[in-house]
Order: sequence, then C-alpha cells, then structure tokens
Amino acid sequence: MIYVIDLFCGMGGFSQGAFQAGCQVILAIDFWQEALDVHRLNHPRCHHLCMELGCDKKVFISLLSNFMKTVPMARGDKLHIHASPPCQTLTKTNMYVKDQQHGMKLVNWSLDILKNFKPHSWTLEQVPHKLVLSELKRRELCCVIIKANEYGVSQTRRRVVAGNIDFEKLTQFKENSEPLSLIMQRLDIIPEAGFDHIRNCGRPLSERKPNGLSSHQDYSKVSYTVTHCFPQFYNISTRKGKVLPLKLFKALQTFPESYLTTTKARQMIGNAVPCLLAEKIMYCV
Repeated sequence: MIYVIDLFCGMGGFSQGAFQAGCQVILAIDFWQEALDVHRLNHPRCHHLCMELGCDKKVFISLLSNFMKTVPMARGDKLHIHASPPCQTLTKTNMYVKDQQHGMKLVNWSLDILKNFKPHSWTLEQVPHKLVLSELKRRELCCVIIKANEYGVSQTRRRVVAGNIDFEKLTQFKENSEPLSLIMQRLDIIPEAGFDHIRNCGRPLSERKPNGLSSHQDYSKVSYTVTHCFPQFYNISTRKGKVLPLKLFKALQTFPESYLTTTKARQMIGNAVPCLLAEKIMYCV
C-alpha cells in the first residue's frame, strides 16, 4: 500500500487522483478551512489538519514524525508526500502581484521539508515559472513539464512536477483529450444563443498585443486553463462573457461528477490539481 500525505491539499484534486490510483490518503493539510471541509466530505477516512504551512521546519517535521508513529504501516508499505504550494504570485494569469519572490517562499519551504523528512517518494507541483525551474535546477532535482491535454485533461494547463518518482513511466499514460464540445454534449450543456466561443483569462481584449495569447476560440478544441472564473462562454459580437456551469468546471478538472462541493467551489476547483493527472503521476511511484 502507498500512503499519501497531501500538503496544500485544497479541496482534494491530488488526493482524489491518488485514491483513484489505489493509494490511501492518510493526512491532508491546508490553511483554508472551507476547502479542508470539502476535502473531508469526500475523503472522510483521511485525517485533516488546518494550519498555515510555511511554519518552522523543525516543528513541522516533528509533527509529521509524530503522526506517522500512529500509522500501522506493514512491511512493503510506502509513504508518498505531495505538495502543491499556492501559485497565484507566480502564474502569468495574475498581473496584479509583482512580488514573485514571495511566491517562492512556500516552494522552497516545501522542498526543504521533503528533503529533510525523507519519505519513500515525493512530488511537488507548480507553474513552470523561471524562478521555480531555476530553483529545481540549482537543487539538482528531477522534474518534467507536463501539458495536461496530453494526459486526457481537456485544457491547456502546463505545470512542472518535481520529485523522485519514475517520470519515464508517464509516457505510458499519455492519451488524447476530448474537445470541449464533446464534454459539453455529454453534460447536456447548451450555451445561450450567440455564446459560441470560449474566452481565455488575462488582459482585456482591447489591451492584448497582436502576438499575445489567443483570446477566444470555438468549442472544437480543448479548453483554456481553468482558473477560479475562467474560461468563460464568449459572445464575439457583444464582447460579453458568461461563467461556465459548475459541473463543466468540475469536468474540465476531471473531478467525478459526484464529488461534493460548497459555495466557494469555483475558486477551489480552479486551484486544484486535475484528478486524472494526479492519478497518472501516482502510477509512476
């Protein structure tokens, strides 16, 4: 059995993927109580701890050590720790946060914890920002940049995953992703008349440079990266957008339709690791 500890767990995207891969999630930690409550609803057998990560490293390692003494691990059982520190100050879609070094603090804290606690295996997921990639290179850590749409996740999400797992195995789990139109058809979603495109996040259309990212496209392709409020249905003639139905948000992040949520579900879903991607990562442990 592979036991999993999920740091910065949010509503449980990585935890759900690990569960789907046959692992047992034993501890989930996050500072956002409401997201942790959603995680508990869907993973009731897991222990949950609400605390601010980035605290004193020795204290936190002691906490993990004491917790693991309560886990009845048998011979052959392994512990995997995953961390998805917040990426809001590092992602290109956030144009209002300039202190990108601030975003590196929790990345470095997580890497220090993983290095010193020494689980059997570990992974860290983050946006492939140059500061993140530079730090991973400096530490001489193995990593890969993953395009989610190459692994059955129907969005253009790009993330770097570092760890000590067998990344070469990932190629075995590549699969084509469905276009947005097929997902909408399966969920019986029909946009209002005129809303026949999907709009990307980022700068307003009037401020985009000619060589910038595409601002909108039809439903024949995979979706743009899911955030807390984008992508949106888009009417080209009126330049108006409408938020996607919640069930489509969940489907694009590959959460099961039965996965329970609460009032702030959109932000939680946008922050999550796609479950299917996490599942395939855990097959490489």
